[in-house]
Amino acid sequence: MKIALIARESAPGETALANISSGARAHGLALDAELFVSAYAGHAITLARERVADVDLLVAVGGDGTLHEVVNGAMVGLSNLSASRRLSVGVIAAGTANDFVRSIGGDASAADLLSALAVGNWCDIDLGCLSLTGPDGNPREVYFVNVADVGVGAEVVRRIAGSRRWLGATATYLAAIVRVLARYRKGSVNIRSDEGLDYAGPLVAAAFGNGGSFGAGLQILPDASPCDGKLDSIVVGDVGLVDFLGRLPQLRAGSHVDHPEVYYHRCSAIEVSSASAMGVEADGEFLGY
Repeated sequence: MKIALIARESAPGETALANISSGARAHGLALDAELFVSAYAGHAITLARERVADVDLLVAVGGDGTLHEVVNGAMVGLSNLSASRRLSVGVIAAGTANDFVRSIGGDASAADLLSALAVGNWCDIDLGCLSLTGPDGNPREVYFVNVADVGVGAEVVRRIAGSRRWLGATATYLAAIVRVLARYRKGSVNIRSDEGLDYAGPLVAAAFGNGGSFGAGLQILPDASPCDGKLDSIVVGDVGLVDFLGRLPQLRAGSHVDHPEVYYHRCSAIEVSSASAMGVEADGEFLGY
């Protein structure tokens, strides 16, 4: 089996490659593994796209952002090949938040990957697809694996992008949420889905999930499943800062938030429109508006 490991940083990538190479023999696996390290933001998309035609498995070594880029690169590469071409994608968790791994359970270590390879333990999962306006003003289409968000979450991601997370992922995200909410002005939106959701009003955030966890462990969509063919969603309408912060323990515990301005929904397609531009993020990456 031919494997391409794609990492944003060389150190975790080299560690993952060494562990896979040394552990393969113990599992009776004949693997040809090679490491590719991205040199800039978005480079992992190119690296994944270029490897699609000649590998059996792409492995993202990193967090949600690395997996996001690898999946998008894989999808672009596959679109240029035969429809019968099959490719597996794995993840070795080496990021700060690793929310997708939280959503599916397990450690997502090199040992887990080898065990899965040894017994053929794989499954198909759903992907979300976003149509939005990129930062350059042009329309773009982006796939996401875990959770996409419009509103506060996107502003939080933009605030902490590239920052040093000395306090750890959880404290960094919580501090950013408080700072953003303190200044956030709720825009007015219309949200409609193919399953009957029809919301019009002010919005703090709307999140749509294949997985349930984002923001370093906030279980925003506790019932989400990555393989049920549906997007779980939550709309947080006219909720104030104090109210929102008071519900954070519920989100971290994976409980449904009981509030008259919080709505849960499940659908296959959903549209958000607003009079003014609102930020959009997915898998911890700011994508546009």
